[in-house]
Amino acid sequence: DVVTHFPKDLYIARVDTAAKSVSTVLHIRMQGSLRLTRGNCAPISPGGSRVAYINAVDDGTPWGTRILFAVDLDGHRETVITARADGIIVYDFDWIDDDRLLIRTCELVGGLSGISSWIYDLRGGR
Repeated sequence: DVVTHFPKDLYIARVDTAAKSVSTVLHIRMQGSLRLTRGNCAPISPGGSRVAYINAVDDGTPWGTRILFAVDLDGHRETVITARADGIIVYDFDWIDDDRLLIRTCELVGGLSGISSWIYDLRGGR
């Protein structure tokens, strides 16, 4: 994982090379660290309508509490996705399409990591 501890703000910007301008589409104030996983976790959905990211809050556990956020760039509607049980963390994700995420969770069992995959539909929340 690549972890950034600074700054605590996440900006999504639109760049217009013809007009030589940059405009902020979304600004998010973060409470923890932004986690980006090499090779996976493309933050922008395939159609460019949403952004998703993992925010890790230090809670004294080895990985911290990881929360997956998916934000609608047009209406700024935010969906918060967390693991349902203690000891299970949101490990990473991939966009399937503009409405669905393939989410991988990790759980330590007997000193070994167990990985599970789930499809989360942002339209219905499952």
